[in-house]
Amino acid sequence: YLQHNNLTSIPPSLPRSLRDLRVNHNKIEKVTPAELDGMDNLTILHLQDNAITDMTTSLTTLKSLTLLDISGNKLTKVPDALPEHLHQFYLESNSINSLPVDFLGGLAQLQYVRMAHNQLTDKGIPPNTFNVTGL
Repeated sequence: YLQHNNLTSIPPSLPRSLRDLRVNHNKIEKVTPAELDGMDNLTILHLQDNAITDMTTSLTTLKSLTLLDISGNKLTKVPDALPEHLHQFYLESNSINSLPVDFLGGLAQLQYVRMAHNQLTDKGIPPNTFNVTGL
């Protein structure tokens, strides 16, 4: 647990065996691939309430990740690649104005998704976006 500090990045010296990483309420602006590389056991990742503007880092390498909270940041788009075993995805209170076509398509185990308090409009939500089995 490293929340409520003044971190500007995820510490590089964290054990790769971590299951639960909470770096919420810090000053992180960017997450790089190297910071999460090798965290094969990570199931919970809390990055909410930072200053993250871009999540182009591929999260698909986090094979065990079931909960991702990136709410309360400065994101303008949904991360490109999400882990396929994700159960809970929290994305509220960002600046997202549109959703990618079929962004929930590969997430068969997804049970919760929260996107309140963004900039979404009718035009920004493709047809059948929420027509998935898990939700």
